[in-house]
Amino acid sequence: MNCLEPLLTQKDYAQLRRCSIRTIQRERERGNGCPFIRIGKLIRYKTADVLQFVEAHRSEGVQRFEHENAQDCNLKQKTSNAPVTGR
Repeated sequence: MNCLEPLLTQKDYAQLRRCSIRTIQRERERGNGCPFIRIGKLIRYKTADVLQFVEAHRSEGVQRFEHENAQDCNLKQKTSNAPVTGR
């Protein structure tokens, strides 16, 4: 860490993530939040830690979901074109 690098407040961090301060606090309480620094009662975040935390939670699930959804649609089309029996 650069000794002149400013630390982010909870408010700064919440604004970067576009979430509430309470969300940040809950994550910290549960132990699944971004690494933080406690100075007395103050909570601060290093910018590098925030960027690393956000990158670590990047998901490519949308692409996977779209692929799975396309497979489901193809399966439904195949079964819907099958002849109806027993009527």
